Amino acid sequence: MFPTKVSLSALADTTTERVQLLAGTGAMWTWVPVGVLRNLRIVPKGVARFRTLRGHVVEREYADARIACLQRDCPSLVVFAVEGDQNTLGDHALLCMGLKVDAGTQSLTDAGPALALAAVAAPEGGELPLLVARRGLGRVRQRALHGNPAS
Repeated sequence: MFPTKVSLSALADTTTERVQLLAGTGAMWTWVPVGVLRNLRIVPKGVARFRTLRGHVVEREYADARIACLQRDCPSLVVFAVEGDQNTLGDHALLCMGLKVDAGTQSLTDAGPALALAAVAAPEGGELPLLVARRGLGRVRQRALHGNPAS
């Protein structure tokens, strides 16, 4: 885990604010101090429940925001983090921006081409195999989801 700077804005606004977040935490959503999001006039759209590392369930407001880092940006979900919460750059935003965590250099790097599910024609009278691409430790594996799956 390491700190990194990102720019945040409301989806329909050009006003941005730079904030330092912790990357490489494994958190799915991005957690941003509530004061930063309110200053940017980002309005909560709902409340979600989260389980903390200590096993407690907490509820936090969330919204859509634009996140930018390393000349890339994307819309992503952000959680209104309160005092005591860890401010993190979530995996959803990293994936959307095409970035990945390089644990060796403690930095964000290009994740390479996005994974896509290719359209495949089914054999005459046959079943269409569904292929899933999974990313793991820098390599991509594919497996069929019907019949005898390969791992």
